[in-house]
Amino acid sequence: MASKLVWDLYPQCNELIYDNYNALTFGWSPTDRVSHTFCSIALGRTSYNIHFGFYWGNEIADPEKKLIGNGKQYRYVLVEDVNKFPKTYIKK
Repeated sequence: MASKLVWDLYPQCNELIYDNYNALTFGWSPTDRVSHTFCSIALGRTSYNIHFGFYWGNEIADPEKKLIGNGKQYRYVLVEDVNKFPKTYIKK
């Protein structure tokens, strides 16, 4: 569901699959470079968590405070139930 959302909005992007520390991640980038990835889905190796995240999420308006994270850049939604994924909110 979340990946279809990104493909529908950005059909020309590249999907990149990569090892991101403690997660297997696939993300979308306008180029073939991981450093240009604007959003991603990460599958935690040990936590088994699923994050739908934004590399520059700290710059995204989040009036409902649904994005998690306190770092300098990355913000994400913890996807515990795909049926409760806030698709409309994330699309904005």
